Amino acid sequence: MISLSKIFFSDDCHNQKFEIIDSGHRTGKYNMEFDLKRANDVENNFASPMFRVYGWKPWCLSLGHNQSDENIDKDALAASGHNLVRRPTGGRAVFHSEELTYSIVLKLNGNLKKGDAYRISHEILNKAFSSLGIETDFIKSDSDQRAFRKLQGHKESCFGSSARYELEKDGKKIVGSAQRIFGNTLLQHGSILLSDSHLKIIDFLKSENKKTLLDFLKSKSTSLSQISGENISYRQLSESILNIIEQ
Repeated sequence: MISLSKIFFSDDCHNQKFEIIDSGHRTGKYNMEFDLKRANDVENNFASPMFRVYGWKPWCLSLGHNQSDENIDKDALAASGHNLVRRPTGGRAVFHSEELTYSIVLKLNGNLKKGDAYRISHEILNKAFSSLGIETDFIKSDSDQRAFRKLQGHKESCFGSSARYELEKDGKKIVGSAQRIFGNTLLQHGSILLSDSHLKIIDFLKSENKKTLLDFLKSKSTSLSQISGENISYRQLSESILNIIEQ
């Protein structure tokens, strides 16, 4: 398989020269506005394609572009000191806490399709995880979600289901991804779990089945620290990803 760096970061491949950014920890508003502006600027040829990594401070719950917020307990979220923001990409809700998020903005063309972006970006993540001693697997289709669909609130959490070209360990999801296309420009988001703090999303959902939903999410998601048995920090993962890109 072709590496991400050779496809996304080669000056002579698709004529796209990427800007590589590590923004550190920012607010949800900053993060989403930054990515949306870059997508619009790339579409209008005002800026270069981008690969960016960042964290969230304070922790933040994000909703997909078209997702309803009716099942989100905004009062509980605010009382806990967390933010609420809407992503410009699709997908379901994500509680951004102890994680590293990446965003990719690039022009699509005849050789590079939106499905390729999932596959290739997860290739580099797979290599980055491996460099940290963590082996993961590609999955190409969703598992049986019928039991999950019966639960109130099942539509809210991104980590309750998997999409094509996601990364898993022992059937549990590690990375949650979403995309949106602006003309010929793709914006892709991916949340990489560093700990199990993403499960706190249950505290901010309006559901009568929180215990069952929590158990289900635990069975469907895991984190790099859980897999490795050691704490994996934002800095460790960021450096690993950027080292792979620069190879």
